Amino acid sequence: MRLPLGLVICSLLVSTALAWPGRVPSTDQRGYDVLHYDLDLELAALPPATPRIEGRAAITLRLLDPRPAELRLDLVDDLVVSDLQWQGVPTPFTQGGDSLRVAWPPGISAGDTVTVTVAYAGSPPRHGTLWAGFLMRERQGGEPSVGNVNQPYSSHSWFPCKDHPADKATVTTTVTAPDSLTVVATGRLLDRDGGTWRYATEYPVATYLVGLVASPFESWHEDCD
Repeated sequence: MRLPLGLVICSLLVSTALAWPGRVPSTDQRGYDVLHYDLDLELAALPPATPRIEGRAAITLRLLDPRPAELRLDLVDDLVVSDLQWQGVPTPFTQGGDSLRVAWPPGISAGDTVTVTVAYAGSPPRHGTLWAGFLMRERQGGEPSVGNVNQPYSSHSWFPCKDHPADKATVTTTVTAPDSLTVVATGRLLDRDGGTWRYATEYPVATYLVGLVASPFESWHEDCD
């Protein structure tokens, strides 16, 4: 079958435009299975100021057999890690190349379930094929608005994770934002205390499905018989 030359050229242009920029997260299992992400995020500064988030991610994972030489998580270098803990114990780590690496502490074996907690902060960069990622923008009228486009590998532009859809996990997301904003995240709303909102999924999801939106939404409800 012969294809029109114009169609071939358009296809090549689209393929080039949508090529994934930068490092693609590894498709290997990396020797561990993520079970749960507990994300605690503060929208510390919003436009028109320089956007900034401060986060803490507690990642519960199970080691596979054979156990790898080190733990490697995906996280953009723009978000600087200030502390990493194994089971509540501060542990040395290295950060670079959009990766976070740490050696396994002594006594951890294949089959063990452990929790790694990462504290980080910074300004999320534009990221991915659509040059999106975690977006903190100023709406018309000067109101801030926050949202994200993760597909397929941009979740690590705003939280540390194994950023590959093959490894699904349950997620709890706690977000602190100005009282003027309504926060919506993946899962079911568990509670709200002032400007702090907490959501959780009831089943495992891929990292690219972990969503967050904060904006001055309007809401209403109606009672129907």
